[in-house]
Amino acid sequence: MLYYKIKEARIKHGLTQQHLSRLSGVSVSMICAIENNYRNPTVLVLHELAKAMHLQISELYEECSVPFY
Repeated sequence: MLYYKIKEARIKHGLTQQHLSRLSGVSVSMICAIENNYRNPTVLVLHELAKAMHLQISELYEECSVPFY
């Protein structure tokens, strides 16, 4: 679940949506929509979010720590 991994990474890095927005250049409303699974990020947006959190895009596709049913 990509949307969950983005939120999980943001929280793990101690970032608010507003701070991640400033670091990445992605709007707060887009980050909120992605984290709530309302929108899917483009590759460019995913790249900017990952870069802002010093991650590789592939790390956002790793297994989630919370199981989904």
